[in-house]
Amino acid sequence: MDIDGQEIFEQKKEKLWEQMSRYARQDVAIAFSGGVDSSLLLKLACEAARENGTKVYAVTMETRLHPAGELKETKRIAREMGAVHLTIFVDELEGAGIMDNPVDRC
Repeated sequence: MDIDGQEIFEQKKEKLWEQMSRYARQDVAIAFSGGVDSSLLLKLACEAARENGTKVYAVTMETRLHPAGELKETKRIAREMGAVHLTIFVDELEGAGIMDNPVDRC
């Protein structure tokens, strides 16, 4: 990374930290899939919450289409980061027309 690229990266990193610190002044919820993006946001939220004495809730959607092992992994990651892990069950096969799976669905 060149000097300008490094400087831009540092500015963006600082801006993200400042924003997360503002959010974490009160309890905050992060939509948490367990992927790289939501894991980064959860990590920053937990660090900022520790500084503010607030709680972070990692909220994961539990569905019939996702492997159960992924849910176990999100629970483990959230716990290790210090977040309260919550799951919301959604039965996506119930009504959204997914079962029909027409050829023009996309």
